[in-house]
Amino acid sequence: MAKKKIAILTQPIKANYGGIIQNYGLSEFLKKHGYQVKTINRVEKNPNSKLKILSSNFKRYFVSYFIKKNALNPTKERKIFKNQSNFIQNHIDLTSKIDNSFTLKNHFKKEHYDTVIVGSDQTWRPKYSPNIYNYFLDFLKDNNQITKLAYATSFGNSDWEFSEEETKHCAKLVQQFDAVSVREESAVEMTARYLNKDSVWVVDPTMLLEKSDYLKLIDKRRQPQRKGIYSYILDETSAIRNFIEQAQDILQMAHFTNQPKVRDKSKTSKKLSDYKYPALEGWLQGFEEADFVITNSFHGTVFCVIFNKPFITIVNKERGASRFYSLLGKLNLDSRIIETTSLSKKQMEDTIHQKVDFTHANQTLKEMKKESVEFLLKALEKN
Repeated sequence: MAKKKIAILTQPIKANYGGIIQNYGLSEFLKKHGYQVKTINRVEKNPNSKLKILSSNFKRYFVSYFIKKNALNPTKERKIFKNQSNFIQNHIDLTSKIDNSFTLKNHFKKEHYDTVIVGSDQTWRPKYSPNIYNYFLDFLKDNNQITKLAYATSFGNSDWEFSEEETKHCAKLVQQFDAVSVREESAVEMTARYLNKDSVWVVDPTMLLEKSDYLKLIDKRRQPQRKGIYSYILDETSAIRNFIEQAQDILQMAHFTNQPKVRDKSKTSKKLSDYKYPALEGWLQGFEEADFVITNSFHGTVFCVIFNKPFITIVNKERGASRFYSLLGKLNLDSRIIETTSLSKKQMEDTIHQKVDFTHANQTLKEMKKESVEFLLKALEKN
C-alpha cells in the first residue's frame, strides 16, 4: 500500500531556530508513522518591500545595516544562513519557493496530496503571514478530496488581530477543515468565538518527539562542550544583557549562547561572519549542556522543559505572551515567567534560586502528548 502524502503549510522558515525545529518535529513525527511528508515553501513575494513581516530574526536585527545600505545580496545571504540551509536540506523535504496563490493552487493540483496540515507556529497570525487566506486553505476551497487539518496552529496572541473582513472570510474558509487543533488554551475560545469552529488544545510539534530524538541530531554535529548560563534571546536589549550579567553574578557562572555575534540592530560589523547563524544542532546542544537557561523565546522555553533545565522566561509580549502562560501554566511552571527585567537583587536571587521541580511537568506533558498524538493520528486516518 502506497504511503499517504502529507503537505505541511507553515510560516516561511529561514533563520529562526524555533520555526525550523517545529517544522522538523511535525514532519519527523509523521515520517515515523509511515507518511510521506513535504513542507510547502510558501514565502513572501517581496520580503524587503514591507516590514510588517518580521518572522525572520535576521531582518529584525539587521535591517538598519543591510537593508538600508542595500548591502544584502544572494551570495551574502547564503553565507549567513548556510547552517540553517544545510539543516533544512538534510532533514526537511521542502518544495521549491511558492510566492503566490496561483502557483500554490497549481502545486496541489499536480502533487495530489492526501492531506494538508496547517501548522504549527503562528500560522493564523495575519501580520506574520504572506497571505492569511492561504493558511485557511482558500486555494483548496473547491477540493473535497484532500483531508484538511490544522495542528497546533496559533494566533500568537490572546487579542484578536484579524480585520472584520479577514474574520468573515476566514470563518467561512475554516468550515472546510476536517479537524482543528491549536497551540494555546486561549485559542480554543478564540476559534469558537470568532471563527465558529470547534478546536482542541494540543502540544507544540517539537513535543511530539522525545529528548532522545534531539540528542541524535546533536551527536551528529557535536561541538566542544560548554557550561554555565545559556541564553536564547530574540530582540536583544541592553536591559536583557544587564539581566543576564546580574544572573551570572548571582550564580557565579559563565555565559554562552548560540546566536550570531552581532544580533542587535544598534550594533554593526564589517565582518560578514559576525552575522552568520551557528548550527541548529549547536542550539539544541546548548540546552543539553546548560546549567541554567534565560530565554524570551517560546521554543527556547519548550526546550528547557524537554531537557528539564532550570530556567527563566522573559515574556516577549510583542511576539505573543499567551503561548507562554498557556503552556507553563498547564505544566505548573508559570513561576518561571517574569514580565520585566527590572527586578531587585532579592527578587532576582529568589527567582533564580527557586528549585524547579519537573516531576509534575513531565507527567502532565506525557498525558498532553498522548492526547495530541491520538488527535492527530485519528484525524489522519479519517479518509
